[in-house]
This record gives sequence, C-alpha cells and structure tokens, in this order.
Amino acid sequence: MAISTAMSIGARSAIEVQGRYKTNTYLDQANEQLFNPRNLHCVIMTFKPESSRDVVEGDVNATKEALVKSMDTPQ
Repeated sequence: MAISTAMSIGARSAIEVQGRYKTNTYLDQANEQLFNPRNLHCVIMTFKPESSRDVVEGDVNATKEALVKSMDTPQ
C-alpha cells in the first residue's frame, strides 16, 4: 500500500512538472518567434478568487520590472 501511494504521488508530480515544462517551452518559443518581433511579450498569470490576499501595487511594479529586464528593448 505504501509503494502504491508513493508511485501515485510520484506520477502526479511528474505529470505536473512535464506540463509546466511544455507550457514554458511553448511560451518561450511563441515569444521568440511571434511576440518579440512585434515588441510584445506574452506572460500567463493565474487568478485565485478564493485567495484572501489582496494585490498590492508593489506586486505589480515587481512584475513590470521583471518584464522590462527580460526584454531586449524596454520601450
């Protein structure tokens, strides 16, 4: 029973990691080939309505700074 539980947890973790890897790889490729030549950058964000944490201005500014740093031309 312990082996079955461990295998199940391992399989779920591997599926999650593979999904994130494929998503990130696709977005990197789309940004490089489609968006960056048009001076755009695509980022996927999540929204959790059940979260009690409010978005503060610092979070938005930190995201903007990260995007500017990741782009070749910050204009």
